[in-house]
Amino acid sequence: MSKILSSHRYRAFHTVRQGAIDGSSERKSSKGVSGWFSIQTQLEDGSSANLIYPALDVDHYRTLGIIVAQWTTFEFIVDLMTEMMLDHLNQDEGQWRKVLGFKSRLNLHKRSFNAIFKSHLKIKQYHKEALFLMVEPKKVRDSIAHQLPVQGRRSDKETIVFMDPGMKLPREKHYTFDALNDLSADMSHATGCLETLAADPEIIRPFSSRDKSALQHVFGHDRWTEATLQALKIQRQS
Repeated sequence: MSKILSSHRYRAFHTVRQGAIDGSSERKSSKGVSGWFSIQTQLEDGSSANLIYPALDVDHYRTLGIIVAQWTTFEFIVDLMTEMMLDHLNQDEGQWRKVLGFKSRLNLHKRSFNAIFKSHLKIKQYHKEALFLMVEPKKVRDSIAHQLPVQGRRSDKETIVFMDPGMKLPREKHYTFDALNDLSADMSHATGCLETLAADPEIIRPFSSRDKSALQHVFGHDRWTEATLQALKIQRQS
C-alpha cells in the first residue's frame, strides 16, 4: 500500500464511525438491510478518494476478524498433525500442502488419523466431535471471505447477514452478535481439542493408558513443540 493511502486509513475509519453516528455519510442499501458506507476523504496531495466500508460497527469487525484468525490457526494445527501422521505412516504425498485445497487436506488428515487410530474408538470419537464443531464456523468464515456482510434485524435484534452478490435471490442467514461469539468459542474449543490430542493427551480423562500411549507414539509434547517451531520458522522464511 502506498504511503498516501496508508497514512489515511486510521483517520478515514473514524470518519466512517462518525458518519454512522450522525448520519452524514452516504449509506447504500440492498433488500432492506444496510449495505456499506461510501466515504469521501481528502488525501495529502489535495485530491479526493472514495473509501468503502461495510456498514458494521467496531464490535462486529472485531468478532469477524477473530473468526478468520481462529480459522487460520485451526488450519495450521490440522496440517501440522497431518504432516506428523504421514511421517509416522512413512507415506509420501508429495507437495500436498501447496497443491491441495483445504477440503482435500482435511480429507487426507481424516484418512491418516483413522488409519493410525482405527482400533482406538474413544480417540476417534473425540477427534470426530472436535472437527464437527468447526462445520458451522467454516460456513461463516467462508461467508466473511466471499460474501457481502451487511447489518440486518430479526426479532428486534441486530444481526449480520452475508449476501452473495452473484445470486439473483441471495440466501440470507441472520447471525446475532451472541451467535457469532458462540461460534468463535466453538472454534477455540475445537482447535484446543486437536492440539491437546497431539501435545497433551494425558489430561483427556476418558482416554485409557493405551490410548494415551498411542497418541504419544505419533505426536508427544516434545515432538509437537519441535514440529510447531519448525513449521513457524518455515512460514516466516517463505
